[in-house]
Amino acid sequence: MLEFLRRQQSWLMIIIAIIIIIAFAWLYDPNRGALENPDIALRLYGKDYRQSDVQEIARSYQTAQLLQLNGMTDVLARADQRFSRSGEGVPDDFIVNLIVLREEAAKHGISFSDEEIEKAIKNLPIFQNNGAYDPTRWNMLKGILEQRGLDTRNIYTTVGDNLVVEEALALFTAGIRPSATEIEKAHTHIFSTIEGSAYTLERANFETGVEATAEEIRQFYEENVESLLTNEQRRVDYVHFPAPEGLETLSTEERLEKEKAFNRMIQDYSSAVVAEYADFDAITRERNLIIKATPLFSSNNPPENLKGKNQLIAAIFDSRRNLEDPVSDPVPVDGGTYIFRLAEIVDPAPMKLADAKAMITRQVIEDKIDTALRDAAQKARDAVVAGIESGADATTAATNAGATRQEVGSFQLGAPPNASPNGQIIARIAAELEAGEVSQVAPTATGALFYHCTARAVTNDPEHEQHLADLTEQISYTDRRLVFNSWFQSVKDAAGLEH
Repeated sequence: MLEFLRRQQSWLMIIIAIIIIIAFAWLYDPNRGALENPDIALRLYGKDYRQSDVQEIARSYQTAQLLQLNGMTDVLARADQRFSRSGEGVPDDFIVNLIVLREEAAKHGISFSDEEIEKAIKNLPIFQNNGAYDPTRWNMLKGILEQRGLDTRNIYTTVGDNLVVEEALALFTAGIRPSATEIEKAHTHIFSTIEGSAYTLERANFETGVEATAEEIRQFYEENVESLLTNEQRRVDYVHFPAPEGLETLSTEERLEKEKAFNRMIQDYSSAVVAEYADFDAITRERNLIIKATPLFSSNNPPENLKGKNQLIAAIFDSRRNLEDPVSDPVPVDGGTYIFRLAEIVDPAPMKLADAKAMITRQVIEDKIDTALRDAAQKARDAVVAGIESGADATTAATNAGATRQEVGSFQLGAPPNASPNGQIIARIAAELEAGEVSQVAPTATGALFYHCTARAVTNDPEHEQHLADLTEQISYTDRRLVFNSWFQSVKDAAGLEH
């Protein structure tokens, strides 16, 4: 499989493909949404982890970023990404993967003493000054951590976890190294010089005069009526606990005490309002807290004062939160914490044709433009192929078919033509072409293009040996990551993740 991948892509494209494939794999996780309690974030190895537990584990990601620990932020976070959700500061998979890593490390006897962790800390580049450990830098970082609610315990824990990642990667991928023949083939592929031309079509040229007829709108509605639904709407009452102010002016002890008091207040209130038969309104009044109410709103159009609070909106519209279990756990966001009570749910309903008409009209017109662009691009590409086979001029054939020639200078896959428009796309579609071949059509941000390779040849590489060494390291690392990820995904599956 690895050999096949190397035949088909350059080493850079292999890495990109791996990341994309793993990143989309979460869509097929059968355990997504398995937990009935929305305040339980996940279950692993039969143990429940509440939102507060997950927030504590997430601190390791913040610490790893500050310490520039690649093992934690890159290797571990991407070892398996089937739990990923975008738009969040800490990747969900990092949290799940860290729990799995700690469990599996214990099973395989991977652990490090405090002395080993302390030595690793002192060897981190961030604490080095002229090749030696600098305690001044340590003290500076401690101050930064304290401002973020972290402490030296987080450093020791996170560095220890990073050592475990590195040890596990070495243990389960020992001896994996590409052959000299594979490396030489990869070098030839990446450092061959490619020459040719790109042919482009602009989407804007197909937009004029495109309309949607009444019959097309009606037909689209009838064919898609079951999926043309109004957005679910919800209404909540909530209590907002603004984050304490002026913490930066306090000493570390005073700041930590104030934060603890703030968190205790929230947890005491939360415990009271989620208790069986609790009176949300009465408890809130007793504590002199203010209940605010939202109007009905959809997740994509929240009230102005909730906009940007994505974690809160996600909690409100969690499908497991219902009117039988309406009160949430604390939901921390930038600027404070929210506890809400779900007050009303309006389920999605089929849209009437009159209400959906504007949306359908836009979709029909967009589909027509896309179809016209795609057909024209394929026609131009076929005309160039036919012209080449008959000995005609490729540019003339493309121009006659409505495409525009884009001059692209010679380039190598290791140094793509980034100065040219769509240079990365051109390098990707030209990667496997031989002289005389034409690529398939590729979409661009403004239309579509295809590439005609006129020449491809191996050129002298004055840094041949260095490039071979670099490729050996890069491909070896990629191979090791593939093997590590495969092992990690298997043990994560066995951990019984529910979320």
